Amino acid sequence: MRSALEELVVEPLVIPESIDVPEAGAFLAVCRLVDQAELELWGNTDRAATSAQRLRSWRSDEYNDLRMFVARLDGEVVGRLWVVMPLRENKGKAELNVLVGQPWRGRGIGRALIERAEQIAAQQGRTILEGYTEQPADFDPDSVALLAPVSGTGALPADSRDVLFLQRNGYTLEQVERFSVLQLPLDEAEVQALERTAAERSAGYRILSWVGKCPQHLVEEYAGLCARMATDAPTAGLHYEEEIWDEKRVRSDEDEAIDAGSSLQVSAAQHLETGRLVAYTVLTKAEGKDTLEQDDTLVAMGFRPAGCDGEWQKKTDDDGAVPR
Repeated sequence: MRSALEELVVEPLVIPESIDVPEAGAFLAVCRLVDQAELELWGNTDRAATSAQRLRSWRSDEYNDLRMFVARLDGEVVGRLWVVMPLRENKGKAELNVLVGQPWRGRGIGRALIERAEQIAAQQGRTILEGYTEQPADFDPDSVALLAPVSGTGALPADSRDVLFLQRNGYTLEQVERFSVLQLPLDEAEVQALERTAAERSAGYRILSWVGKCPQHLVEEYAGLCARMATDAPTAGLHYEEEIWDEKRVRSDEDEAIDAGSSLQVSAAQHLETGRLVAYTVLTKAEGKDTLEQDDTLVAMGFRPAGCDGEWQKKTDDDGAVPR
């Protein structure tokens, strides 16, 4: 009897021009696989991208080389792999993500996919590999063994399948992040109280907001603020080089979202004394979704008051071998 790995076929995923063409079959099967995994993990698909978003974002561009693969057993889609390699900055890094459908887990398919990702990264001279896992925060920290990240903040259950998988493959947990949910509408009295507190603490600043594309007279300042997401956000041991953002890169980012049917709303804080934009947050709403997602949110260093996802990293030698 042949093993699952002997029967496994891993091939590049063709991203069609639309979901209505015959060549869209594999793409749509992978979309269903991802949506099913989201449903199993979270009980909903609120955070899952739409097909339109995936058609736009699952492609390489001048800033990132994106390789996507589909895994099949007997013709059936059982897994997906992507590898992203930055082309402008952080050229020694690759970010990867492995997904195996629930019925096919535990057969070595995930290991085969992560090895394929590492081979690709090594061929392109990438020696730092990064990825993430998602874990609902419904575990009791007093009754389960925990794995703390290098940053020392937060923890993941040590017996989680994803945690064990990445540890076995040589990855170190660097940082834990939390996703939070805000149910709308808010109580009007609570909103007013928050607005009063914000007004008291924001002397010397004003809030500028726009829908869609950044106003032309602000785009240079906004680009500089976007660049600081790589250096000013907490990253534990996940070092990122400073990114170069200009109007072209801002417009490319906006166009990707808008072309995929998403609406954008941005609010930025302007420091009145200098005229600089020093903080921002982005809200996006995908067409057909009834939820909003808060994307990039940052207060630049120097303007901050004093005072559960897991992100993983693996470093290799130039030939892709794990240092011992």
